[in-house]
Amino acid sequence: MGDRNYYVCDLNIDTVLYHTTVDGKPIKSHISEELVKKSLQEDPDKAQQELYNKFIRGGGKNAIITSDTMLTCSKTYVPILKGDNKKKFIFCYDPARAFDNSILSIWEVLEDEAYGLMIKLANVISMVDMENTKKTPLPMTEQIKKIRQALIDYNGDKAVPYENILAFYIDAGSGGGGVSAVADNLMEDWTDEYGIKHKGVIDPNHPQYVTARAKYDSAIPIVKLVEPRQYKKIIYDALQKMVGEHLIIFPLYDGKDHLLIQKEGKNGEDLEPERMVLT
Repeated sequence: MGDRNYYVCDLNIDTVLYHTTVDGKPIKSHISEELVKKSLQEDPDKAQQELYNKFIRGGGKNAIITSDTMLTCSKTYVPILKGDNKKKFIFCYDPARAFDNSILSIWEVLEDEAYGLMIKLANVISMVDMENTKKTPLPMTEQIKKIRQALIDYNGDKAVPYENILAFYIDAGSGGGGVSAVADNLMEDWTDEYGIKHKGVIDPNHPQYVTARAKYDSAIPIVKLVEPRQYKKIIYDALQKMVGEHLIIFPLYDGKDHLLIQKEGKNGEDLEPERMVLT
């Protein structure tokens, strides 16, 4: 079957344990049975993959959300790059400077007749420094500029300052500088490149901003600083429940340079899919 120049053999840990030889003579394996048993106890899914070549479908038993469930909540749609003065959004920002990814995810809030309130992933802005060969995050000053521009873009040009941004969640963990490097710098009013002045944003309930609330009285109170470790169980339980009840919509993207958008006719019938090229 296939190319006769190649041979595929499935060698699992049992072969290594019990059939290791040198010049045809059996020798003691460099991996012990105790180590294999320990691996199976500590992380069964990982051990089955790495030791027995059995790949798990659906994310494994320890997965909070399985890939099958994610698929049922995923649809093909075009990302939203700007607000239209009507749509409502939630911002979620996980800051980083030296390591990991620094990501601003933007969620549209919807009200469905069948499901009620829902959220839909509208866009993800990656703060990666494309000029850096290691693709590390941008300096925080540049990240702040991108955040401020996103606040303007998604709020809409005719809306009251940030009335269409329902909440701006920031990871306040110590590693990413969510408080000192981000929230501190977002409180002040600022002027954009066109000379237009904009209000800052603040978390009015954070203990570190008790005195700052009086000084930055014009800042809009939409920021919510959250320490994920403190609320880890609550966040995971809520995420699992919301996805299970189809209250979150994720984009379905296969890596191609175009999207096929299904269109509906006036009577609800499916029309020929529209091909949209990604640029």
